[in-house]
Amino acid sequence: MVLDLLKAYDPSEFNVLRIQSARPEQALRPFVTSFVQKDAELGSIEVLEPVVARVGVTVEFKLAGQYQIRICGSESRIPSNRISIVGPQTWRRVRKTLTGRIDSTTILFEPLGFHALFSMETSQLANISTPGQALLGNSMLELYERLGNLETFPERTALLNQYLLSRLKGANEFDPAHRAIMRLTLSAHPATIGSVALQSGLSVRQLERKCLAYAGVTPKMLARLTRFNRAIQMSRRTRLSWTEIAQETYYHDQMHMIRDFHTFAGEAPTKISRQIAPHHLINFCEGQISQELEQSGAPSMSQ
Repeated sequence: MVLDLLKAYDPSEFNVLRIQSARPEQALRPFVTSFVQKDAELGSIEVLEPVVARVGVTVEFKLAGQYQIRICGSESRIPSNRISIVGPQTWRRVRKTLTGRIDSTTILFEPLGFHALFSMETSQLANISTPGQALLGNSMLELYERLGNLETFPERTALLNQYLLSRLKGANEFDPAHRAIMRLTLSAHPATIGSVALQSGLSVRQLERKCLAYAGVTPKMLARLTRFNRAIQMSRRTRLSWTEIAQETYYHDQMHMIRDFHTFAGEAPTKISRQIAPHHLINFCEGQISQELEQSGAPSMSQ
């Protein structure tokens, strides 16, 4: 039985998929968006999840069961790692299928957070999934084993906070380039690449190299992805029309936004919004964006 989320499917009706999320400790919030746990007994049911373009790195620990990762437009499959480090995505290249017993815990990083904590060139992670132990060594295997020995989500989040706080002690302070690049992700008002470069004291070319290292994509792509992700969040969290969302996210017009949705999600806005269910990771990826929306005064679904 395949449950296609193009249809109005609510996993809670089957009482098989349990989602828990938590914000990290305050000191980690410039780096980490959230922790998310999925726990399911799906049996023969298959739950499909689209993976649209997004900013930020995720680290996923599959403690029980495995996802099937299929390349969009074909039946080819990518092996699912026990520990997956997934970089920023610039197009919709794969889809997930969940089936059987699922127990996973995921760390979702802010756009520049992974580089800040691990001092790793994020550009080498863009549009790929890498085994965690191959990238970060035995510490990932040790963390995986310790997570698997814990029974509750609060226990796991406490362990992840402890591990990441230990990384924070050795992290470098934010340099001017880091703080300037954050303007492309934190502000609802579009900042030009030239103004960001000027603020950081770098040339545009130098800023591009810094942005590739810190965020994994160019400044222009970072700004586009952030705006696209913000539009998705608005469609899920507010009662604004697509025309209003295009205006609020500073697209030139609605057609400009539609073209970005086709580029980054492979579908028109309305169609992809219907495919995204509350338990999909894209709903937990944008901590700073979500805070902006809460402060923006846009009419929310709950109002």
